[in-house]
Amino acid sequence: MRVRLSRTPPRRASNRAGSSSRSPQRSTGGGAGEDGARVDLAPPQDLGDEIAPTWTSSRELDFAVVVSGEGELNHVVLAKRVLTMKVPVDPVRKYCFQIQGTDGVEVYFSRPMPVRGAVGHP
Repeated sequence: MRVRLSRTPPRRASNRAGSSSRSPQRSTGGGAGEDGARVDLAPPQDLGDEIAPTWTSSRELDFAVVVSGEGELNHVVLAKRVLTMKVPVDPVRKYCFQIQGTDGVEVYFSRPMPVRGAVGHP
């Protein structure tokens, strides 16, 4: 099978709502533009060997949970259309969580949320 590479230059991100140039990714934690969605992550509940993130969104989106464990590579857990889930974790490791939501065109992000005193974010 052959893979065809596109020579189309990448689109430039815009920081202004209503700009004629639309970004394929938009960080929206804390606010969204007129045409954007808002994704807000509440402080995740630490259940020992599981952490339960819960989030809200201003629009119906498909969601994924980005899990960043201290000393581990990030991994993503698909949440589909639910607004909470339990993620298995090491009971002593520090973690940071972030929610991604997509409408199929754009990707929206919550603000990262540390758990157990984690520093940094996904």
